[in-house]
Amino acid sequence: MSAILIGITGKTPVRSEKCHKNRHLRPLLAGPSAGRSRRQFANVATIDKAEPHPNADRLLKIHLDDGTQAGRQVCAGIKAWYEPQELVGKQVVIVANLQPRTIRGELSQGMILAATCDPTAEAPDGEAACNVILLTLDRPVTPGSSVS
Repeated sequence: MSAILIGITGKTPVRSEKCHKNRHLRPLLAGPSAGRSRRQFANVATIDKAEPHPNADRLLKIHLDDGTQAGRQVCAGIKAWYEPQELVGKQVVIVANLQPRTIRGELSQGMILAATCDPTAEAPDGEAACNVILLTLDRPVTPGSSVS
């Protein structure tokens, strides 16, 4: 498995049967600030609300409690792997210090970290093992906590 970022990239996600062909899933080290000396900060956030993006078939609009008073909204290309209601209450790892972007009319203020498989690998049951799995915590922590 490899770490990837799910969220803003400036492009509309395109669902593909092979994860490596999803151009909206960028590797963490080659993320949106590749080539710049800007350091990315990972924090813990709790998903307060998740709903389908009103203007995109493959995106979810997610509101996060990131420890700030207003929280933040993220548009994430995970609709093929997660139902909105199953995300509420999960604690995830986000990259919080990215420039906000508008994606199909909705503001996105960060990225959610996730892992994906090697698209050539097979699951133990013989099925294709190409899934996107959000990075979650095994114990509750305060939203906004730093990840190091």
